[in-house]
This record gives sequence, structure tokens and C-alpha cells, in this order.
Amino acid sequence: MQSQKLSSQLAAQEEKQKEQKKRKGKLVGNGLPRLLTGDEFYSQVVEFEKEGRAEVTTAWKVAEIARREHNKVQRQEYKVELTAWVVERDAAKLEKRQPRWGQPKLGKLEPPLPKPVFERIEGEDVGGSKGEGDEGGSDGGSVSGTADD
Repeated sequence: MQSQKLSSQLAAQEEKQKEQKKRKGKLVGNGLPRLLTGDEFYSQVVEFEKEGRAEVTTAWKVAEIARREHNKVQRQEYKVELTAWVVERDAAKLEKRQPRWGQPKLGKLEPPLPKPVFERIEGEDVGGSKGEGDEGGSDGGSVSGTADD
């Protein structure tokens, strides 16, 4: 009994290590020294981080779609139960009696999952274009600020 428990724990630990190795990969795989500030290595690091971000973002999107579908199904079931209750309530009013059951409750829906947050990479194209727009907006704000005076 004890050996089964230990073997299952060992197997779980090995699977976890395999998953971590698959996710992380290696940027410096040959064991030789490398210039970490070089342009080529830096671009490899940026690309590696973008791939990691893409994997996390797609996993989040899949989970978010599943959550929305679950909530949608739950709302539809609630509407069906509510219409049946309304019919019963109206029939009870006509017969001057109490309804057989209480009004159904929607219940708790699954809350939205937090969107993954990443640190900004200096070499990103998306961040650069947004940064230029922000600078123009701040200049426009100072111009409109002088017009208000």
C-alpha cells in the first residue's frame, strides 16, 4: 500500500517535470557560453517569450469560451424553468390557490477569468505603436489645456 502511494507520487512528479520541460524549452541548449546582450540572442528571447504568451493567451481564450457557454446554458435552463413557473403561477391565480413551487432562482454564474498579464518587451511592435499614439495624445492635451485658459 505504501509502495503504491510512493510510485504514484513519483509518476506524477515525473509527468510534471516533463510538462515543465516542454513548456520552457532551452535558449542556450549546447552548453557553450553565449553573449546574452547580443542582438541575435535578444531576438531569440523575445520570440521565445511571444510564443509563451501565445500559448497562455490561447489557453485563457479556450477557458473563457467554455465559461461563457456554461453560463449561457445555465441562463437558458433558468428561462425555461421561469416560463414554466409563470404558467403555474397564472393557473394558480385563476384557481385562487398558491403556486405549487416558488419562483426559480438563476443561481451563481461562473465569474470571468482574469486575463493573463505580461510584462512589456522593449522590442514589441504592438507596444511601440501604442506608445507613439500616447505621446501625440499628451501633446494634444497640452494644446487643449492652453485653449481652456
